[in-house]
Amino acid sequence: MIAEELLELQEARPFSRFEVHLADGSRITIQQWKWMLVSPNLRVLHSVNAEGPSRKVAIDQITQIVQHPPTETTSETMRN
Repeated sequence: MIAEELLELQEARPFSRFEVHLADGSRITIQQWKWMLVSPNLRVLHSVNAEGPSRKVAIDQITQIVQHPPTETTSETMRN
């Protein structure tokens, strides 16, 4: 399931940023593990982004998750 995949990506160490692609064609980039939350019922993704507004989307609107390789900056950010 997509919700479980999101949680696994959030908990991965080192963390790697990833993009969530939505049914309407938009994308959400998760740059830090602490900038996302999956609701307890696994139905809603809430994301905060320094480059734009926070978003709340239904998990069933997620069509794809694209993970990017870890970078030095991402690994350092993980420790903060």
